[in-house]
Amino acid sequence: MTMVLSCVVNHREIRWVIRPGVTRVGRDPGSDVWVQDESVSRKHAEITLDDGGAVIRDLGSRNGTTVNGVPVTPGSPQAVQEGDLVALGAMSLTVTRDPADAEETHEREIVGFADDALRGAPVAPGRERASTDAARDGAPAGAGREGASAGTGRDGGMPGPDAVSGGHAWVESSLSRNPAGMHSGSGRPAQGSDRIASGSGRGIPSPDDSGLSTTRMSWQDIRAEIGTRSNQTQNLLSVLLEAGQMLVLPQSLTELYETSIELVSRLFPADRILLLLRNGDSDDLQVCGSRGIDPNADPTTFLSRSILRAVLEDHESLLLRDPRSDPRFVGSDSIIALRLRSTMTVPLFDNEMVIGLLHADTTSPFQSYDEDQLKTLALLGNLVAVKIKNARLLDELRVKARLEQEMETAAQIQRRLLPDHLPRLENYRLAARLLPCLETAGDFFDIGERADGAVEVLIGDVSGKGVGAALLMSHTVAAYRVLSQEGHALSELMDRLCCHVYASSDATRFVTLFASRLDLEKHELRYVNGGHSPVLIVHADGSCDRLPATGPAVGLIDGCSFEEQRLPLGPGSVVCFYTDGIIEAGQDDPYEEERLRAVLERSRDLSPEQIIDAILEDVHRHTGRSERDDDITVVVLKRVS
Repeated sequence: MTMVLSCVVNHREIRWVIRPGVTRVGRDPGSDVWVQDESVSRKHAEITLDDGGAVIRDLGSRNGTTVNGVPVTPGSPQAVQEGDLVALGAMSLTVTRDPADAEETHEREIVGFADDALRGAPVAPGRERASTDAARDGAPAGAGREGASAGTGRDGGMPGPDAVSGGHAWVESSLSRNPAGMHSGSGRPAQGSDRIASGSGRGIPSPDDSGLSTTRMSWQDIRAEIGTRSNQTQNLLSVLLEAGQMLVLPQSLTELYETSIELVSRLFPADRILLLLRNGDSDDLQVCGSRGIDPNADPTTFLSRSILRAVLEDHESLLLRDPRSDPRFVGSDSIIALRLRSTMTVPLFDNEMVIGLLHADTTSPFQSYDEDQLKTLALLGNLVAVKIKNARLLDELRVKARLEQEMETAAQIQRRLLPDHLPRLENYRLAARLLPCLETAGDFFDIGERADGAVEVLIGDVSGKGVGAALLMSHTVAAYRVLSQEGHALSELMDRLCCHVYASSDATRFVTLFASRLDLEKHELRYVNGGHSPVLIVHADGSCDRLPATGPAVGLIDGCSFEEQRLPLGPGSVVCFYTDGIIEAGQDDPYEEERLRAVLERSRDLSPEQIIDAILEDVHRHTGRSERDDDITVVVLKRVS
């Protein structure tokens, strides 16, 4: 009774025949089954085979042993049988029967010993083919019956160390042999150099046409190759089906990155997977998804600049079958430290531009990627890139719709707080206009009659724009109205308001505020200016007064105090309240206060509405465009008699 452990190395099947007794498996050269993989411990496991079946025992290995995914605890042997999947560290082996037990006339090809195959050494002459009898007796082809008896192992069936130097277990292959004694899925030597012309007619240069194991393919190459072979078509169709099922559902960008990495891990054996995206229009790359890689790691430690340039700039897919043997990477500390055996790097092409790249690599000596896998990964990269592009557009639409809804809600609140009509005053005329640059403004004004007969005129500007500014504006107006109804003098009212706004807003938010009360009997304007633009008063004789700040902006500091000022208004006097959207209009050449004062002097004989029209027309002439960078608010009060 015998059993076989098998795995696939570089597209060929390698099989270890296990005879009755105890078989030691590990990286130690003295093992019965010598496995040269760094994930396998020197003394990893042992298999005991007898008439009752086979069991495997873990010998305290570093990376553990599993049978069908179930860990084998050291000291607790696990039964194994035909069809089981045994994992030694990162290496997976399938348990099968020895074909010689089932079919006496079956002829098998002996391609070498375990250590030869894993090192990639050529098959020694005389080991090329053995009949069923020779293989069963443990003698290499051409050795004859004498060779079988001379090289008998401890069980009489396996060749001993003296029969063939370094031999520990037979390695069998079900694939055809090539002249070099090595096998690959394409029938070429596994370490040969494959170059496929790119769209630009360039290939990766090779010093001797045989030293590099590199394939470089353009997107046109990949599309032209799709469907040229039935087995490849079947593979691509299966990839499309699985990718379509995973990518068709609505996902956030973060979920999409995770799905893409998961899909690559399911389609290809890989130790490291990386999804890099360009950061906007720059050449900076951002790690958006990874497996087996520190997300904060610099991708250039295992992706050279030549690879990044080929993929991102030349839009080519790159396959390196053995980076360690590539002359361009000889002595590379990163390649040595990462133990890279085979890599694939493809562009994320969204049918318009390359937005990033997708990379997979393996450290297993039993795995080497091929052209079909490169084409499959490139096709998957195209699907992922298109999905990322669509997801980004969808996110932008969602954000825009949400902001529009928030703006509309805040605008409704703002409109309800602003006065819907202006009071009719004896001897005075009023006009006001607010022009927001967004749906929701940071500017505001309020005009109302008090119980004592005075008229209150308020104008302000909240720092910032958008919903936050509108909410703070609404909060400030509401608080001012409450404090005003309580009968506080202007200076005390502003002191309280400043403390209230400071306590209820963050450090980046404040309000410039000009608060005034007009005594209709005394024709006197009392005011407090909290960091706002100076109010301008043009008198009938053409003289002009500025009402500068009498305190800091509201909410800027805690515990501030304000000083109330008074100014008489004679017949014909025009008071212009405004926000900085007027005097700062025009980025390179601001409108400024002097120009506003000149307009007021020229138009002081007009009505308040006409004065506002004159101001806005002059601002428009100065800027030369209708778009505004800031809100504009103007209130004009004129004593007509």
